[in-house]
Amino acid sequence: MDLNEYRKIQEEELKEIHSILQRLDEAIRGNGRPGLVQRVSILEDAAAKRNHLTWLVLGAFASSVSGFLLLAARLAFGGA
Repeated sequence: MDLNEYRKIQEEELKEIHSILQRLDEAIRGNGRPGLVQRVSILEDAAAKRNHLTWLVLGAFASSVSGFLLLAARLAFGGA
């Protein structure tokens, strides 16, 4: 194998590596479409909102249960 054949093989391999890197960059950044960075950000925002809503619902439930128990205790023990 002479030097020119070796260089041609190297150039083909470098073109393939460059193509792979371009596809990875496009997947990460998006290049006009939602990329992985944007998608992960959307998922993180949704998880934070879901967590906030969960605590809100649990707080409302705990408040309702404690109010019901207080009312039941007043009725059971004849309080005003």
